[in-house]
Amino acid sequence: FPVTIAFELEKDGHKAKEVVKKNYPDMEVAEVKEFKTTEEGIKFLEETENVYVLKCEGDSGRTVVPDTNDPEQAKEQLIGVLKEEKKDFSVGFILEQKIIDPIEFTPEIVFYDGEPVFTDVDIESKKKGAGDTGVQVGCGTNLVVKTDFKDKITKMAFPPIIYETAKKRKGMYIMDASILW
Repeated sequence: FPVTIAFELEKDGHKAKEVVKKNYPDMEVAEVKEFKTTEEGIKFLEETENVYVLKCEGDSGRTVVPDTNDPEQAKEQLIGVLKEEKKDFSVGFILEQKIIDPIEFTPEIVFYDGEPVFTDVDIESKKKGAGDTGVQVGCGTNLVVKTDFKDKITKMAFPPIIYETAKKRKGMYIMDASILW
């Protein structure tokens, strides 16, 4: 945990999006706006009417999800971060349109020695019902539902490439596909 490819895809958002586009035809991939300088990003934010998430291209800057869905307030939060943490974002960054009030669910599949064992879907509770402990509370009050290998969500979340990858692994191998809807 995590396997090398999963770690690389977490670090390289562009590569991850290409893997999704190629292997997950039923999934919509959010487009991003790329910027080399904070000045370019600030100019874009000043002119947009949408709410965006800020993600650094390297390891120096953090991911910033505005804590509001109000476009003006969100814009001010991100512009503030770009001004205050300019050095961290000097390697480049992206702005990706924020999915407003998403439901996050995570189909999961477990393999053992390359053979599928079971699948489920984890419906995550973040802010609401999680004791108001913050946005990222992990599995505070999740609902986990057993699914079948023939279910549409299982087929959509785990295309053939997942089974091919699992066959190369010994012992237990777990894959998940967090989806924001």
